[in-house]
Formats: sequence, C-alpha cells, structure tokens
Amino acid sequence: MLQIPGHPEESATLPSDVLQYVQSVLGASDQYGPTTSISYTAVNIIGRPTNFPTYGEHIDSYMLTTHGNWWREAPSFHPEFGLKNVPESKNPPVHDFLAVEFEHAVVPRMIGIYETFNPGSIQRIWAFTCAKRWVMLWDEPFGANDSDPTDLTSRLFYPQIRNIRFHVRVLRLEFNTSDLAYFPALDGILMVGSRSLSCTSEAPASCAALESDAPVPPPGTINLTQLPNEILFGIFSFLDIPSLSAVEIVCQKFNAVARDSRLYRVVNLRPYWMEVDCKRIRWLETRCTGIRKLDLSWCGMLTDLHARDVIRLLKACGDTITHLRLDDMGLEFADDEVCCIPTLCPNLREVSLRQMTMTLNPALLHFRNLTRLNLARTTVDTECLLDLLPRNPCLQHLNLSCCMNLAPQAIASTVSVHNRELISLNLWKTEFISPSAVRALQACTKLRELNIGWTTNGTTSLDGALGDLLKGCPNMETLFLTGFRCLQDADLACIAEHGLQLVQLDIMGCISVTVPMVERVLQRCTKLRFLDCVHCEIPSMYLLEWSVSYVNVTICNADKFPRGGFPWDNARRNRPMN
Repeated sequence: MLQIPGHPEESATLPSDVLQYVQSVLGASDQYGPTTSISYTAVNIIGRPTNFPTYGEHIDSYMLTTHGNWWREAPSFHPEFGLKNVPESKNPPVHDFLAVEFEHAVVPRMIGIYETFNPGSIQRIWAFTCAKRWVMLWDEPFGANDSDPTDLTSRLFYPQIRNIRFHVRVLRLEFNTSDLAYFPALDGILMVGSRSLSCTSEAPASCAALESDAPVPPPGTINLTQLPNEILFGIFSFLDIPSLSAVEIVCQKFNAVARDSRLYRVVNLRPYWMEVDCKRIRWLETRCTGIRKLDLSWCGMLTDLHARDVIRLLKACGDTITHLRLDDMGLEFADDEVCCIPTLCPNLREVSLRQMTMTLNPALLHFRNLTRLNLARTTVDTECLLDLLPRNPCLQHLNLSCCMNLAPQAIASTVSVHNRELISLNLWKTEFISPSAVRALQACTKLRELNIGWTTNGTTSLDGALGDLLKGCPNMETLFLTGFRCLQDADLACIAEHGLQLVQLDIMGCISVTVPMVERVLQRCTKLRFLDCVHCEIPSMYLLEWSVSYVNVTICNADKFPRGGFPWDNARRNRPMN
C-alpha cells in the first residue's frame, strides 16, 4: 500500500500503482522569478513537496505573477483578438500554463496538486498520451474546484480526473487566477497510476472525399447547399477555425466558400494549441492571403510543428499582417528565423514574442513603426534594443520584464529621446535601475504605467527621482515599485502630491515607509483602487482601520498573506542556477 504524503488517509491500494513526482519542467508561461533564478520559479515543482502543509509564500515554491483582474485594468492590457467565434467550452478563462514530465509512463488514476499559497487557480489539466495527442483529464465545469478564497490554508487538491486507457508521462496544468486575492503558489505535483496496461493506439481520423453533387432535397424544401454563396459566406463567418475546416469536406460548394480569404482576416489558434501541427499551419497558407492578425501562442509543444513551419506561413501571408503573437511557443527559433520576421511582415504594428526560445541573442530585430512590443523573458540584449527603439518612435507599449541581458540605464536614456509616445513600460526584474534612469523617463510625458519592480539594489536612495518622474508624467495610473527597500517617506510624499491619477500602486516590501505617509497617499490619491503593501511592516490595526475608511481601495497586506520565507532574507533570490 502506497501512502500519499500529507494525506495518510488517502492510499494507492492497487498493487500495480506507481506513485511519482515531477521529474522535469517542459514549459511554463509564467513564473515569479526569471529563468536565471531558483526563487519562486517552476523548477521548484520538481520532486517531492518541501513545504506542504505549511501555508505561505515559500521562496522554494512555484509562484505565478497574477491575481484578480487588476492586470486587465492596467493601461498595458490588450485583449485577445479573433475569439468571437470560439465556443466558450474551447476558450475558458485560462491565463497561464505549466507543463511537467514524470519518470514513468502510467495510466493516471489519481493526481494530487500541493497548493501552499492562495489555492484555487487550477482551471484545466491535460495529459499527453502515448497516442501522441493531448487529452483533457479535468476542467472546472467537470469537477468542482471548491477552494475558498477566505480559507488561508494549504491543500492537497485531488481533482476527479476522467478515466483514460493511455499511458501518460506529461501533464499540463492551466491556471485562472481571476478569483484569487493574491499570487498562488504550488509545492509539488503527484501522479499515481498503473504501468500494467498496454498502450492503446488510435486510428487517425479519416477525411471523406468531397461530394460533387449534394443530396436532392424533398420537394418544396431548400437544402443548405442550394443557398447563394453570399448567404453561405454570412453563415460561415460565425464559425471558428476547426468548424471551417470541417465544412470544407462536406461538398465542393462548401469548400469553395469556406476557403474565402475574408474568413481568415483574424486568426487565433491559441485556444486550439493542442491540435495545431504542421498540417494545420500548411492548411492556413492558402487561406490567409489577406490576414491582418495572427496568434499562434502556446502552439508547438510536443507536436510535429517546427519554427520553419511558422516562418513558411509568414512567407506566404506575412505582407498583410499587422498584429503577430508568438508567445510561449514550444518551439526553438534560430536567430536567422527570428530576425527575418520583420522582413516577412513589413506592416507589423504590434508584435509579441514573449519567452521565445532562441539559440543565441538575435543580432538585430529590424521592426519599424511598432506601437506595441513584448519581448518579456527573451534573451534580447541592450545592443539589439538600442538599435531597435529609435526605429519605432510611435511605440506605446514596451514589455521587457525578466530580460536579464539589459542595462536599464541605457534603455531608459534611449526611450526618453526616441520613444516619447510610450504609455506603458515594463522593466520588472531586469537589472538595477538608477535614480538617473528613473528621472530620464519623465521625458515620456504620456506614460501611464511603469513597472520597475525588483530593479533596485536595495540600498541606493531614489534621490527625488520619483517626484521628478511623476511631475513629468502627471497621468500615471499604474506604478509598481515592488521590492524597493530604499523607498522612503519622502518618495511617498511625492506620490501623494503628484500621483493624483494613480489607480494601482504596488509598494510590496518597501520596509522603510511609515504609517502616516501611506495613509497620506490614501487620502490624497482619491482615484486609487489597489494598494499592495504586503511586507511593509504596517501594524494590522492600521490595515483594519484603512479597510473601513477607504472602502474603494483593495489593500493587500501581510496579515492576510502570511510569509513563509521572505525573499530578501535569502541570498538565493537572484543567484544563477548551478
């Protein structure tokens, strides 16, 4: 009998059962730390849980970076496109994913997820079977994620998974953090299953030949195939991509209408990441000749899709693309493939390559006239950006979070000269940003959102730079100063005086601020709706008083979220992995 740690009453009773924990991480779309760190990153999900059942934000756990809907209300938020025809069942509120691999392939009978901080984020669980396809084991409507956001305890979550008869080594968890009051964290994943069943193979779906003649309808009735092409086109315009693929094989008339390039002006395959392979991409090549927006995010994991297939699609239809998203793809792009994207898509206005895997730093990205650029968690370097930014004077949104090869001082100086249309700038967890770099950003007078969390060395004073920034950017709505231990009352005074348009303020971990100055911000910044003051060493009596006095402000505080290991008390925070 196999005992499950943390829950001795739950046992694997079958003789053939194998109990195992994660052996490796295949991919994670989000994690609180950069890939060069072991603090709060996905690597901590490997092996047996180390903190369960202790509740708290343990530094050696895997933590996500979003909670609630605050990130949707920030100026940088850009809704997904091409989803109006996607059924809700195919597009649940999933924001991020984690893919993990186990040592042994088993037929899963039980899955346990150790949630040690703000449980309740798991929306779906997928399994990659020996038949080389993804199968959903659990989703929120099927099972009940019965976590209580007010119950601040850890839990070992046992979803009621579907029964499948395939061996599995890879699981993929998908997250929805909208209902959470703070960041969620996981401490381990357990899979229990049998190795005794033989692997079942699946026969590929057959495609029927196109019928040249439709069946003759009864007298007095009209068959769909008799409708004019214009009416059929109107009907087909309500179909999603898989449905358009299906109606193509009904008959030749349907095929002709369903191939109309006007039906493929906006294509989003992210909800169908589990079905996208090289055949699907080749299928799109002859249909997307007039495409404007393309999203292939999340596609490519454990399929026969390769970077060259994506590049070939862009060669076929890139001339008309204005919006391109290739976020968190399970593909490795060579430098020449990355750098040819601007050439293949000369009309791009918005491009997102978040966490794109590259063999080396790209030499030069020759994008021009962009309004939005997301290079978060890539290996882009300072030299590349110093060449790129001047060629995009209309840039409004720039995301460089967790780009560890950057010099923020040089980036800020360049932005202040060449990118004064900026509305949002994200430098979260890059490198140390000096007061002069903060002060330089005041030239971007349209700036409404700035995230420089975890870019301080903890000792250097801001020397009045924050006040100068807010004077130059009077419309600042979202300001993240996470981990700024050097933040002083004088800086809060500047926020209270010049940050009157602030809606969201994050001063988590700013241990030098005092109660009177935080309250002054609450009094003066009347538009404030979110304040993160976790670990600011503010007594709970004041937090309780503020929650009553400022009912329109959501105040995150340390009493509500107990600490399980404070980040800057541990020298491993930004230490590269061995």
